[in-house]
Amino acid sequence: MAKSSIKVEIGAKFHSSYADANPLWVVKRKVAAKAWEAVSEDIDYGGMKKLFSTKEIQSALAWEEGFRQLDREQERFYESLEIGQTVHYCNGFKQYVECVVAWLDKEKALKPVALKGNWNGWDLPRRMPDGSISHSYHADKIAKGTCWRANVSCILESPLNGYKEHTVEQVRAMPRINLEVEPLNDRQERIGQTVEVLEEAEKQITKAMEEFRVDKHVGDVKQLREKLAAFFEQQAKELRG
Repeated sequence: MAKSSIKVEIGAKFHSSYADANPLWVVKRKVAAKAWEAVSEDIDYGGMKKLFSTKEIQSALAWEEGFRQLDREQERFYESLEIGQTVHYCNGFKQYVECVVAWLDKEKALKPVALKGNWNGWDLPRRMPDGSISHSYHADKIAKGTCWRANVSCILESPLNGYKEHTVEQVRAMPRINLEVEPLNDRQERIGQTVEVLEEAEKQITKAMEEFRVDKHVGDVKQLREKLAAFFEQQAKELRG
């Protein structure tokens, strides 16, 4: 194994796991030829002392430099994009999100506009039995126009893209998936109304039970039943009429 060129010095800062956290450590002194004492600056483990080998610190510093390099590559890639340009986010499993470059505050980001590729039925908007519409994660972002900054390793047009199932040209030629949902039918509309009634009934039951527990003068169980029966009778009339 090649020897690391990273030099460990007093004052060096690095992250290393401890208990259920990944606190920041600061090298305070050298205790042996290849051993160092570090003190945690974490909010939960501040002041905690721990011994690390030179190799452990070098490995932690190398990981952090790798992440900083990825951050720099990410910034360079986003800066190279033009507003309105089309790129594709790779979700894995031959699934792609077509996006246009847009502003998110003062940064360039991706605005999803369409799904392409091999998406499953549960990934698409669908009408639920009660008439409501269920959106998956990416379909919901498309519907709301939510921008985000995807990692460059997941963007097909990025030089750091790690997905090789399709080329940029192949994905661009793919048809967009239809995300429209069929309109409500009569049965779904009635079910939706029933669900609303049941949800309101739950609120009324909760309220009545709280009153019954808090104030003994509200009445006995018979009065509680009468209140709920009157509520359900009124709701049934509205549904029928």
